[in-house]
Amino acid sequence: SAYLHLLIPPYSFAMCPPGAIMDRCEDCAVTGRTAIMPQPRQGRGTVFHPFHHALRTPDKPACVMARSGETVTYRQLEDRSNQGAHLLRALGLQRGDAVALLMDNNARYFEICFAAQRSGLFFTAMSSRLSTQEAEYIIGDCGAKVLVVSASLAAQAGELCGRNPGVRARFSVGGTLDGHESWEAAVAAQPVSRIPDVGNPWLDAGIVAYSTLNYRHDRAYWEKWFPADLISESFPGQF
Repeated sequence: SAYLHLLIPPYSFAMCPPGAIMDRCEDCAVTGRTAIMPQPRQGRGTVFHPFHHALRTPDKPACVMARSGETVTYRQLEDRSNQGAHLLRALGLQRGDAVALLMDNNARYFEICFAAQRSGLFFTAMSSRLSTQEAEYIIGDCGAKVLVVSASLAAQAGELCGRNPGVRARFSVGGTLDGHESWEAAVAAQPVSRIPDVGNPWLDAGIVAYSTLNYRHDRAYWEKWFPADLISESFPGQF
């Protein structure tokens, strides 16, 4: 089956707390179904976030669909995820809120994940093979306020309509569905700039949450102050 070939480490967004910063990582050269990425070095650290690649190599592929060859460049990923962040803010979602995804292999998937990540939101990806009852439970359990589904999953999406009253907006990707807005049309109306509460501190300011908030020595103090109200997209060694 077709799969996504993402040219950035998946853990740069999948394992970080919202707004958190990854530490250094060795160059990745894994082949197969896993992501591969020749890591650009900047100072002593490794740069992960698409924002940096969009500045340095905007036309380089960030995502390639194996079956169709559909390609998303770093600039497109950057712009679309910024637009998605603006859309989520316009819907009233704030740091700590949740988004749920019920999608097949789709080139728009990563922009939605990064839109949530750079907004300080949690996102929960669900298997397209779940039953309606299973999906309904997960959507409710994660507290999702926005649900994004693939148009190809029309049957599941239709059965979920009217359930999970906590979901305030439903979007479809790759086509139109009853009861859903088009994700592509909604984000196209948004600006490509960052949302105001995203910062890009210089040097190693992005790790302040761990380096100066007693993460290792006083976890209770750290939990009081983190997640912070600032969402940072900088990394150690950035100049």
